[in-house]
This record gives sequence, C-alpha cells and structure tokens, in this order.
Amino acid sequence: RSSDLAYLTAYIYMLIAYMKRNKLLGSYNEEDFQKLTRLMPSIKYATENYAEKLTIEEISSKINVSKYHFCKLFKSATNKTFSEYINFVRITTAEEILLSSNKTIPEIAFECGFNSVQYFNRVFIARYGYPPFKYKNLKKSIISKKN
Repeated sequence: RSSDLAYLTAYIYMLIAYMKRNKLLGSYNEEDFQKLTRLMPSIKYATENYAEKLTIEEISSKINVSKYHFCKLFKSATNKTFSEYINFVRITTAEEILLSSNKTIPEIAFECGFNSVQYFNRVFIARYGYPPFKYKNLKKSIISKKN
C-alpha cells in the first residue's frame, strides 16, 4: 500500500538522519538508501529489541538473507558493523537511564542488553571518555553549576 511505503520511506530518512548525526553513517547516496530499505525490518527489530540477546542469524532472518550476506550488506550501507550499531543503541539508552535514574551500573548494563559489566564499561568509556559512574558525577556537577 502507498501509505505503508510512505511510512517506510519516512522512517528510513529519519534513520539516515539519525545515523549521520551520530556518525554511524558515512556518505549517503541512492544505492545506500536502497540497501537501508532492504535492511529496515532487521534494523527496526534490533532497535526495538536491543535489550535482548540478539544473534546475527535472528536479525538476518528478518530480511531472509544469510548472516554473511546481512553483515556485508549492513557494513556496505552504513560503514559500520551490526555490532557497532547495536552497541550504539544500547550505550545511548544506558546513558539516558544513568542520568535519569538511581539504578546501579550493573542494573543498567544488563537492562540495556550487555552481557557483562566489564564490557559495558569498556563500550561506555570508548563512547564518552569516562566510566559510567564518573560520567554521571561529572554531568551532575555541570548541571548543578548551571543552576
């Protein structure tokens, strides 16, 4: 249906904008748009289920391709691996929870789909430059200085 196509197209453009803003997408052209269109069901599923244990087999099955073809297609369309993408979704969600709740670091890590606190910390430091606890304290200190 044309309404479904319009919705899908709009969603893809939103995803492209989001990925470009967050440096998850390099250059963009019509070929990349077609690839992202093809990947959309799997990206949407992964984004909605980021907290679950996701396998490439499960994600690739959403678009009926092999895991090898999916990985190649995803990397070609975004210049990132699927792992990098899902870690980005998880870590940005974790940052929001960290700053807006009193949950512990382990609670946040597991809630966002990380299998270990050590890996969560490593990904967090790579993204934000600080361990989660120190990052939260720095953000609180900046906010309190503004008030």
